[in-house]
Amino acid sequence: MSKTNWKTEGLEDQLNELVAAEPLNTKGELSLVSLAKVAMELDIPKRNVAAKLRKSGTKVETLNKVSDWNEAETKALGDYLTANNGVFSPEQVAQKLYGTKFSAAQVRGKALSMDKASFFRKVEPKAAVLKYTEAEEAKIVSLANAGKNIEDIAIALDRSTQSIRGKCLSLYTKGLVTSIPKSSQVVKVVDVLDGLDGVAISKMSIADLSNHTGKSETGMKTILTRRGISCSNWDGAKKRAKADEKAAA
Repeated sequence: MSKTNWKTEGLEDQLNELVAAEPLNTKGELSLVSLAKVAMELDIPKRNVAAKLRKSGTKVETLNKVSDWNEAETKALGDYLTANNGVFSPEQVAQKLYGTKFSAAQVRGKALSMDKASFFRKVEPKAAVLKYTEAEEAKIVSLANAGKNIEDIAIALDRSTQSIRGKCLSLYTKGLVTSIPKSSQVVKVVDVLDGLDGVAISKMSIADLSNHTGKSETGMKTILTRRGISCSNWDGAKKRAKADEKAAA
């Protein structure tokens, strides 16, 4: 997960402003829908935003709602696991006790919070299936180090590009290939500031840029600060310089 530099000037304030504008659910949590909206506005991964909010004391809704368990359900799970230690899997316990109310993942999570995760039936790990033979790995190494692209290697091995890319990453981490092969297919990344040079941006306001790009004004401030670009009413270069000084301190 890529890190977010929360020391960037104004970024935390923008985060707090966006969160303050979102209604909390009945449990006083920021909903997953609101979390997604805030993350999109800031152009920051949801996991990073959620981690920052939780660290600062803001409650954020989670997918597995362990708190939805009532006292009777919790006791029933504890008693059942104790009486059937090592007999049933989480899937079986979920079905036998709760039908469709709780998933196997929720039952496993609840048991973990009760220090009873070890009471489930032990499942023998499956033997790892080798997807590539030693000869195939050697061929990939040879082609990758010869500068072949992902598509060429995939054709040579009769595998998907996704599979070859994952294998090359594994070989790269082991030091067997000097670099991860590139794709021959050029993916065009759309820049929200495409078509605007520094002079044009410097004469535009945050509102102008927001209208031009379709991004919110808060989002534009974040983008300009990250890139160290200034417009008529937002000194992104100065704010970026200050953030870099703080990060280096």
